[in-house]
Amino acid sequence: PIIYWPNGKRNIVVDGMTRLEIVRKYNLAYIPEPMDFDSIDDVKLWILNNQLGRRNVLNPVQLRKLVGELYIQLKTTHGGDRKSDQV
Repeated sequence: PIIYWPNGKRNIVVDGMTRLEIVRKYNLAYIPEPMDFDSIDDVKLWILNNQLGRRNVLNPVQLRKLVGELYIQLKTTHGGDRKSDQV
């Protein structure tokens, strides 16, 4: 499937970018699937979690990079680095 986030006037492809290029190149019929997200941060979390579940992430370097990106995104989404003195 080609999954997208209908974000106002602009649709953002969340998963299936390569498939989208192929169907456009060969003029193939496809039905995109919308997904509802509250924010671009939710989109990023979904993408990172989805990538971690794929079999093509076998390289340890790729895996560490994805886990690191997921950590940073979760940290940012849930209040930052906790260095702030604001309550």
